[in-house]
Amino acid sequence: MAGQPSERALAAKLQEVEAQLRAGRGTVATRVQRAQLLDRLGRSDEAANAYADVLAREPDHFGALNDLALLLYRTGRRGDALMLFADAVQRHPGNAVAHANFGFVLLKGGDLERARASYESAVRLDPGNVEAQRGLATVRAQLGEVVAAAGAGTSLVTVPFTGNGTPVSVLLLVTLGAGNVAAERFLDPRVFATTKLTVELHEGALPAHEVVFNATVTARR
Repeated sequence: MAGQPSERALAAKLQEVEAQLRAGRGTVATRVQRAQLLDRLGRSDEAANAYADVLAREPDHFGALNDLALLLYRTGRRGDALMLFADAVQRHPGNAVAHANFGFVLLKGGDLERARASYESAVRLDPGNVEAQRGLATVRAQLGEVVAAAGAGTSLVTVPFTGNGTPVSVLLLVTLGAGNVAAERFLDPRVFATTKLTVELHEGALPAHEVVFNATVTARR
């Protein structure tokens, strides 16, 4: 995908940022950039430590809180991610992204009522937040409510490709109901360009893709 820096370019930028820090010219923003570069290079443990270093210096830094929580969730440390997202909400109660991400982890953990409250807060703060709209629709569907397509957000959400070269384009089919396969662990954004399609909300033609991943689970009889 055009516009994505190569691994060599990311590594070169990381060396530049680390040189600034060694020379004492780095700011908090420089340290966040270092953590993000380590994350994009797949050096997860080092990235987590770098984000933690930022938070030790500036505990309210939303970018570091959010990015570290996402990293922990992606690498399987979901309990730690949940606590960090909760901390982000407490420190930034007016931030819709904080509420939406907290709602996502609560939803994945099956805590539907708290997830609903978090998503409702996110939508109230930012009515145009598509992920919050979809999350709230998912919670309502799993609670047995009838969910209209209007107001449930778009049926298509693109996960940004963060790798190098040409990605494999994947169409990921998901449902508002319970039972989605946890596909994130299979679809590394450094390899795949993923488009999530919510089957209950979609009408019309499918977007271009090379692979279809059906993450919905049908009930056994």
